Amino acid sequence: MDPIRYLAREVEQLKKADRDKGSTPQLGTSSIENGTLGVNENGVLKQTIGMQPDGTNVTVAFNGPTPPTPSTPTVESLSEAVKISWDGLWVGGAFAPLDLSRIDVHIVSDTATNPLTTPPVATIAAAGWGEASVPVAAGNYYAVLVAWTMSGQYAISNYSAIATSLPTTVPSSDGLAPEASPVATLRQFAVSALAWKLVPLANPDPQTYRVYAGLTGFVPGVANLVYEGPNTEGRFDRIGAALLMPTDTALPSPQYVVRVIARDADDSAAIGAESNAVSARRADNYDISALYAYFGDVEVGQLTSGTVNASMILAGEIFAQVALARAGISGTDGFVSFGPDGSQIMSVPIVPDENGKIAAFLRAALTATSLTVEDFLALRGVNNEFSKGSVTTLATGTTRPSSPPQPSIDYQLKSRFFGSLAWGQTGFAKDGSTYWVASSFFGGSLAQFAETADSFDLLANYDLGSNINPVGVTVLGANVYVLASDGSRTTGDFGNYYVRRYDKTTGAFVDEWRYQPAGTSTGVYSNYRPTIGNDGTDIIIAQCANQNTAPGNYPVIRRYVPATGSLIGTAATSIVVADHLTSINVGTFDLGLTAYYLTREGSSTASAIVSSASDGSLNFPLPKTSGKQFLIWDGTIFKTLTDDGVYLHTQHFWTSTALDRWWVAHSWFDNNLTNGLHETSISNKVSFPMKKRARLTITAPPLPAATGGPDDVTGVRIYHGQGVSTPTDVNMKRALAEIPDGVTTVQYTTTMDRSTSANTGTPAPFPMSVPARIQSSVGGMVMSGDGNLVVPTARAKYSSGDGGATDTSSGSSTYKPIPSSGLVFVAPASGVVVIHMSAISRTSTNNIAAVMTFEVRTGATIGAGTIVRSPIEFISNAGTEYLRMGATDIAEGLTPGETYNVQGVFRSSTAGTVVTCARATFVLQPSL
Repeated sequence: MDPIRYLAREVEQLKKADRDKGSTPQLGTSSIENGTLGVNENGVLKQTIGMQPDGTNVTVAFNGPTPPTPSTPTVESLSEAVKISWDGLWVGGAFAPLDLSRIDVHIVSDTATNPLTTPPVATIAAAGWGEASVPVAAGNYYAVLVAWTMSGQYAISNYSAIATSLPTTVPSSDGLAPEASPVATLRQFAVSALAWKLVPLANPDPQTYRVYAGLTGFVPGVANLVYEGPNTEGRFDRIGAALLMPTDTALPSPQYVVRVIARDADDSAAIGAESNAVSARRADNYDISALYAYFGDVEVGQLTSGTVNASMILAGEIFAQVALARAGISGTDGFVSFGPDGSQIMSVPIVPDENGKIAAFLRAALTATSLTVEDFLALRGVNNEFSKGSVTTLATGTTRPSSPPQPSIDYQLKSRFFGSLAWGQTGFAKDGSTYWVASSFFGGSLAQFAETADSFDLLANYDLGSNINPVGVTVLGANVYVLASDGSRTTGDFGNYYVRRYDKTTGAFVDEWRYQPAGTSTGVYSNYRPTIGNDGTDIIIAQCANQNTAPGNYPVIRRYVPATGSLIGTAATSIVVADHLTSINVGTFDLGLTAYYLTREGSSTASAIVSSASDGSLNFPLPKTSGKQFLIWDGTIFKTLTDDGVYLHTQHFWTSTALDRWWVAHSWFDNNLTNGLHETSISNKVSFPMKKRARLTITAPPLPAATGGPDDVTGVRIYHGQGVSTPTDVNMKRALAEIPDGVTTVQYTTTMDRSTSANTGTPAPFPMSVPARIQSSVGGMVMSGDGNLVVPTARAKYSSGDGGATDTSSGSSTYKPIPSSGLVFVAPASGVVVIHMSAISRTSTNNIAAVMTFEVRTGATIGAGTIVRSPIEFISNAGTEYLRMGATDIAEGLTPGETYNVQGVFRSSTAGTVVTCARATFVLQPSL
């Protein structure tokens, strides 16, 4: 093709592709498989969709604009509470941003206090307006709103003064019980959560409600008490007893109701009638269908999606946490993929055109270190090249896998039906087969859970009181010990901590003793929150000191007599930590020595302390990189409680940093012993930084296609090595646990049990099978893995009867055509063809020869065109009887791709002799 015309066509195609962008869905039939789609604006990340670095699958916004300022809230004094309302308006008449997440409500002591330094007392959903009622003590306060966007940007409203004439914490009394208990209006039930609306009563005394839930006709009692608190409207997401919310209930039945008891300082009213009944709805339905669904803020422990389909995806950056590799579209680098070691393994550059820059997914330079294609591979380039020195193998049997297996590192996550305990968690403890969680959500509470195969289910929930703020929990003997700051004793005294003892069977309060915070003898106490644990005999409390003198910011660990709180001893550690502690564990664990493990709010590492000193070789990472994390030892493995649920650690543990880098490979394996065991040598190796106590998942490529014989591949074997340098095959040890037939993905949660022998490179090879082949799309040429080569041929056979054509010339160089003989062909790339010709001939006189040959001409008409290969005599018959004779010769110097024709010709060798030729046959074969 003319180069100018070729370039002009390319330019026009690029213009058309750019015009089509405005009317054609982008990536209309694309999907995200275990990856992440990112959105960039001028090189700045704005949003990611799909799998996040912590393993969850959500939509996350980044670097958004600052929201407008919300209007000043209004306040209204209630009984022992204040109602804070927002009218949904914005300063300057601005509109609510589309990425609005929520409006947090804060109460501060003065206008100089930054509300972000205090926790919110309520949250208004991003629905346009709302109000919240919260209990407060008497005093001077200010209410302030903070508007948050999904990307974490915020705006603070003006401060609104709260009246100081609020009632004290001592309830007033008119000497009368409430007139009646209200009938609740039930809105919905979900697994372990319900929502209701309570109508306030006309009674001057401060009131509280007790709400019970159950089936129609149930008897209210402690087991089905789901809420106790102020009579504020719209309390949502209250915890219910597990027996009331079975997770396997078929919908739409059974139906649930609630009953309410109103109480004040004098007495309780009679229990109210049953509410309306509603059906329980599973929160984990398989499908959610809607014409339009908007989620302003979604918090999930784990979201798994097989396929994401979209008519158009606008992405600034794509991240895929697959095989510890990451890929992204960013800036002018294009689509770039990096391996576990950080090296670039694939690049699709962004190419410019006159209208900007587009990602050239379909016309791009693609580089990959390993590529396995299932089902179909098409090479449609003008020049497809195999590099020098490379070897392309057509397998006859099963050969070693080329692509290595893909490792993935994560933690098993067990969901839990915590209800309101999904927030405000302050402690985590284990007691035999049950678990305890302390929470400060809507006042202090203590919950007991049972572990199932895939979740933690609520067994009991105990209210600690609105003034009890737990910061930790541990279980020892028959009691649960809660470390809490008690605001009812000395308001504002940050160092006022008590260890409260509860009966673990009934939840009843037993007694308490005061904990003296870490600090100096002058009363300058630490303002870092402590945590509590035990060593099987004594109570242990750890807290970071914050004075400038020794021991500085080091954690102080103290032992106490559980029943009396008598101090047994104090140990000042040498690990520098200045943070709120979330958990402390002490024991030998699986280490073979006694150690403490501390976790803290500002760290994603479990820090080890041995003999009062930090031992970094024993540290290990926690599942999440932010937020509160609470660590426990369950006797076999560590478990970490987070807002997402409970993550299970594994037994993968080592102390030498030289073992941080792991290597894996695999082989194809056949365990059909009928014809003997077969195994290939191992694949290429892949390396990755392994996390201590994390779960390792290894996924091998799909098994080679079976041919139906007894020696097909039935499975894989995994090989493992450790070290900074690439291990030799001899040092790649096989995992002893055989993987079931047909399975290519395996998870390892215990220290990988490896054989002492390795895949030495001389395995039992698979026998010969159906060979691979390369063949022409029109048939003919076949190159087979068994070494056979069938070259494409063209055949033509023509017959003119026994008479044929005759010639009586005398040695003339003028040839006659053999009737109806010849064929048309296209010259191959080499310009050389091999032509075999045969025909029958005879002569009227013995020893006078009939001479035959062929000629090659240009064009598609046999016998016409310019001769490019003149007749060369190489066939003769001097007999009077018909005899078929033939020979082979070449035609060379042909123009590749041009059309030619070949025709048989003959003549007599002696004048006056009649010769006859007929039934010529041609076989044409392109030459290399």
